[in-house]
Amino acid sequence: MSTKTGMYVFNRAGKLINRYDHYIPADVGVKEMVFGIRAGMLSDGSTLQINDLIGTIYNPVFNTIDTAYMRRREVLRKQMTNDVGELRPAWVGRKNELFIFDREKNSINVVDINSAQGVPNMMPFSIDSELGWYSDLSYINDSVLVMTCRTNGFYVFHYDSRAKRLTSDGQKYFKGIQCTTVYRDRESRLWVGTADGLYKENLQGSFFSVTDLSLQSPFMVDHAIRSLYVDGSSIYAGLLNGGGLLVLDKKTLTIRKRVEFAPQFVYSNTVYDVIPYAEDTLWLTTSSGVVWVNKKNYHYGRVAIPPALKWMEQTNTTSVLVDSKKNIWMGFNQLERTCPV
Repeated sequence: MSTKTGMYVFNRAGKLINRYDHYIPADVGVKEMVFGIRAGMLSDGSTLQINDLIGTIYNPVFNTIDTAYMRRREVLRKQMTNDVGELRPAWVGRKNELFIFDREKNSINVVDINSAQGVPNMMPFSIDSELGWYSDLSYINDSVLVMTCRTNGFYVFHYDSRAKRLTSDGQKYFKGIQCTTVYRDRESRLWVGTADGLYKENLQGSFFSVTDLSLQSPFMVDHAIRSLYVDGSSIYAGLLNGGGLLVLDKKTLTIRKRVEFAPQFVYSNTVYDVIPYAEDTLWLTTSSGVVWVNKKNYHYGRVAIPPALKWMEQTNTTSVLVDSKKNIWMGFNQLERTCPV
């Protein structure tokens, strides 16, 4: 788990088995706590966290967190930083590579983590004005990637993983619309969640068809879609600004159900991620912890967690990763400890 304060490792039972705290109690209220940024799994099962130390490696075999990793990888460190030593925006790919923004050369460099050799890929648009740390990198498949922009739209990239070549025709999709998430379902159809509603790719005609959900329910005007999960005949949309969970008919895009969690002093209706946990159960990460929802009857409740992790119910969940072993990794906006762990 990558957080603003460090790195935390849990086993399948939810027990904390290792941790790295970048700050000490005296730093609270004095220093800005912005250590962890994002993390990704490598082919050997280890996890690379991109952070204020440039990079930290967790080894699951020896259960070790190596904070000195980048000190031994000087060439890789230089690939990830600019001329004054500042960390460049970077994302961990699927095949032991990093996608690194080089704003000075207007390039997205693809760097092999093992060899530290990189390939520059010049872009036909301005990286500095279009992309940033909050851009979201999504794989449509192994050779097609999507990256959302700083304020509106997204770009599509073609990727040759062997040659480390990343190309774009410079066409920006969804100009003027704030895009929050892109998802590809089992039918190879793209779904795009935006601040204005849900977009579904039309496989028979134009690139996308548009559905204005506010015409069905006016409350949607105030609730942007943050996350999507498509399963069978249903679409599950997590809404921001206290909108709860929206269930749509996949074919007609009519709203079947709006699930709101009550009482409000126990639950939050701001949903960041929708995760398939079991055949009939979803997990929702919210601004106040993790909630389970039964897809058949829409019953819900808090996910049971150990007492030492109760702080999860009081902080925002910022990112979720499901790895190849079906472990669920969650990042949080901050870590509040009320007792020793």
